[in-house]
This record gives sequence, C-alpha cells and structure tokens, in this order.
Amino acid sequence: MYARGTAWATLAGRIFAPVAKAVAPGAAAPQGPPDWSGEERLNVLLLGIDKRDGEAGSPENTDTLIVLSLDPLNRTAAMLSIPRDTLVTIPGHGPSKINAAYAYGGPELAERSVEQVLGIRLNSYALVDFNAFVQIVDSVGGVLVDVKRPIRDEAYPTADFGIRRLNLTAGPQLMHGEVALEYARSRHDSNDFSRSRRQQQVIAAIRARLAQDGMLARVPMLMGEVGTLVETNFDPGNMLPLAGLGGGIDSGAIRSEGLLP
Repeated sequence: MYARGTAWATLAGRIFAPVAKAVAPGAAAPQGPPDWSGEERLNVLLLGIDKRDGEAGSPENTDTLIVLSLDPLNRTAAMLSIPRDTLVTIPGHGPSKINAAYAYGGPELAERSVEQVLGIRLNSYALVDFNAFVQIVDSVGGVLVDVKRPIRDEAYPTADFGIRRLNLTAGPQLMHGEVALEYARSRHDSNDFSRSRRQQQVIAAIRARLAQDGMLARVPMLMGEVGTLVETNFDPGNMLPLAGLGGGIDSGAIRSEGLLP
C-alpha cells in the first residue's frame, strides 16, 4: 500500500514531463478538465469497473486505473498503472484505497484523486466495464498478444459470482474479447503488478490493431459500434484526431510503467 504521493509525483514528472497546467502535490485541483488543442500533451485516466449484469447495490470500486499520456509533437506515449490498493487521501473522504474514489464520487473524484497523487492535470477520463471491454476487442477483430508464460488460475471469477479454472498457453495468439478479458483480469499470481503489465499489453495490442493498414478508415464505424459503451468527458470532436495520433505512434515510442512498493 502507498501512504504518500510525493514519490509518485516525482515519478510522474519523469514520465509525463513536460505537463501543461501541472498541479503541485497536495494543491487543490482547478475545476473542470483542461481543453485539449491537439498539440499539447494529453493525459487520460482509463478506469475499468467490475460491473455485472443483474448486480445491484452501491457504485463499484474501480478494478483498473491507468493514466495514458500522449505527446503529439514528439509522437511518444506512456502508460502508468496505479495499483487499486494504493492508499491515498481522497478529497472530502480522507485516507482510503484509491479504487474507492469512484464509489465515493464517480469518475470526477477518481480524476481528482489521481491528480493529487501524481501532481499532473488530467484532460479527461474513459470508463469501461467488462462487457464493454469485450465488445471493444471484438470490434477490432481481436488482438494479437504474446503471452510470456502459461497462466493457470484456479479461482478465476465468473459472471455469476462463482469461480472456475482458467488455462492460457504461452506464445503469440489472437485473442477475442472474452479471452483478452481473462488474460487482463486474472490474478493467478496473487498480485496486481503483473496483472497491470498484462492490462497494458492488451491496450497496446488494441492500439497496434488500429494502426494496421485500413483500420484507421474504419474508426468512425467502430466508434458507432462501441462509442456508447464508453463513458467519457472527452470532446467528441477530438476523437478522430486522437485515433489518428494513437495509430501514428511507433510501438517503440510507448513507455509502460507501474507504481511499485
């Protein structure tokens, strides 16, 4: 668990600098996300929630928190995973695990909490649940993922709140949505750090899929198919330029990091 944000703000400064309109650690965040002109760095908070059909009750905790940062001028990108058990001070609620910020105050409070920890400004958020994730992967025809080592999870959670055995073989493979979700979600080794790396690997695979010849032209159609599945405060007018930017970044120019204890 993580008790203080200063060290993480230092790391964020190395990964995301230079960041326009940065927020000093502990300072109050300005209201509303900053506009994006398409020329300066863009910081987006990706939130994944475990929401299942027929589930009732209070708002969900976030299962996944990843900050995606894109530099359109230098054609570089970075992904920073934040473990869901990171202990932070949630504005208005005090010390708590960062994954509770969404349950307390929705995606806007999750944004403010991440900004406070990392000392950066977020331009927007994108929120997806597991069903949306599956449909997004399927909409691009699946993703090519190189599984570094076999995964055997004896207690993979099922949609009906049970468990089952999960086996994934090692090696490059084309994954459809359900398998990509299993790969990104499994906690077979009992920690969030390797799981975060797998989540980033799947996101990179989606980007690589969109960067393939002919795929960019299909972006408007794909947005029509999956756009309603993603909750975001990002300006719709910037979606196509953003897709073009993401597809134009070389995979070697994408840096992947995670907060470690």
